[in-house]
Amino acid sequence: MNMKDEMYLPITINNVVGYARKDFDLSSRWQEITTALQTMAPYYALKEWRRVFRVKLHDDCVIYIKIIDERRHEKGFFLRRLFSTEATRYFAIDRKMRDIGIQTPELLFILGKKSGPLWTESLISTKELKDHVSFSEYFMNTPENHGGLIFKDEIIHEIAQITARLHSLGIYLSLDGRNIFINRSYVEGEKNIVLIDLDHMRAAGFLKMPQRRRIRNLVRFESTIQSSRTLTDFDYDNFITYYNDFYRQYSRRID
Repeated sequence: MNMKDEMYLPITINNVVGYARKDFDLSSRWQEITTALQTMAPYYALKEWRRVFRVKLHDDCVIYIKIIDERRHEKGFFLRRLFSTEATRYFAIDRKMRDIGIQTPELLFILGKKSGPLWTESLISTKELKDHVSFSEYFMNTPENHGGLIFKDEIIHEIAQITARLHSLGIYLSLDGRNIFINRSYVEGEKNIVLIDLDHMRAAGFLKMPQRRRIRNLVRFESTIQSSRTLTDFDYDNFITYYNDFYRQYSRRID
């Protein structure tokens, strides 16, 4: 791993290597973390080779740790395992999001383990988001007459802006409502959207994403809106209008 970032320091613990935030003393917390991982069931484990744990540390800091078996990774072909892991790719995407001003959960550390020249396991840890809820939960469980829904259009507007920005850079994102988080206490005029599970993002291989791929990505958000209790086709139409306006703006920019 060779991924320089002024917010992170290289770290080696036992036989794993990686990077940790300067303000998160991983070495002093490592024993507590490994003990917790050995004694608890996964918080989420849809795929056998990728497990997510929710760990509450002694100082009430709550973190999520994703453990990836790189040998069984669905995209873990031989050459990829020589040069990168899901954790290093996540690190690179997270840094890109910070550079362009898109909010993501605070990344605490990434680690990797090798057997010979090949990466066999990687870990990604992020800090739990406070006072945020997924898009799906927000619009599924919030009653229509709830005051928070007065910001419905602002939320759609911000998601459209983020989507257009990433598409203009050739980045395909997850528009699944479970991967878009909203600040419960919506603050008008500030950024209130956080993207999680950055490993679902991928570059299209072009400076700008081809139209057919953009449309496929946008249709996914239409499904997200249709599955909510308080949004309608009118909201999706607004999303597309905002998206098109932002995409034209970003496409004219030279970054």
